[in-house]
Amino acid sequence: MGFELMKKLKIGYLPIASDFSAAGDRRRLVYWANSRGHEIVNNPFTKIDVLVASEKSDFNSPALHRGAHPIIFDLI
Repeated sequence: MGFELMKKLKIGYLPIASDFSAAGDRRRLVYWANSRGHEIVNNPFTKIDVLVASEKSDFNSPALHRGAHPIIFDLI
C-alpha cells in the first residue's frame, strides 16, 4: 500500500559485476529497483539519492567519499 507514495529514487550502485550480470546484482537490488520504478546508476560522478555498495565494491570509489548521500553496504 505504501509503495505508491515512495519517491522515485536515483540509486547509485557499486555492483558485484560491472555489467550487472552477477546473480546477486540481478536478483536483489536491480530487480527490486526496476519493479518499483527506481533508476539504478553505475557512474560514481552522477548525482544520486542513495548509494548501495556490494561486497565486491571498489571502496576507493569517489562515490563512497563524497558524503552527500546515505550509503548502504550490501555485505552478505
